[in-house]
Amino acid sequence: MAVELGDYLGLSEEEQDSLRKGGILHDIGKIGVPDHILNKAGPLTAEERLIIRMHPDQGARICEKLKSIRNAIPIIRHHHERIDGTGYPDHLAGDEIPLLARILTVVDIYDALTTTRSYRKSLPHEMPWNFYGMKPRRAGG
Repeated sequence: MAVELGDYLGLSEEEQDSLRKGGILHDIGKIGVPDHILNKAGPLTAEERLIIRMHPDQGARICEKLKSIRNAIPIIRHHHERIDGTGYPDHLAGDEIPLLARILTVVDIYDALTTTRSYRKSLPHEMPWNFYGMKPRRAGG
């Protein structure tokens, strides 16, 4: 979906390739997060939230030596930043957040909301896709 959105926005093939790779690898740092935290049914403790918040930095460090994905590293590192600067790991705000990371964040949030998680049921797929003239790639999505 991130690549489709990038295409819709007129991004280059190289940028779309970075979105594809970043989309696949953005949560790779979660391999360092214990399963009992990832799959916890209830609210996380403050300590558990700190552990989860380490995954973008861990993911970027895991991938930083791979030349074939170097343009995806900012996506991996910054996919949890927020426009108002309250995100993590670097508390970037506004245009400080790389464009490709912002694009992936929008798609990641949509996916998180429309997928059943251990701590809540999914929301319906009725999203404003048609408002933007887009059609989701997946059936029913």
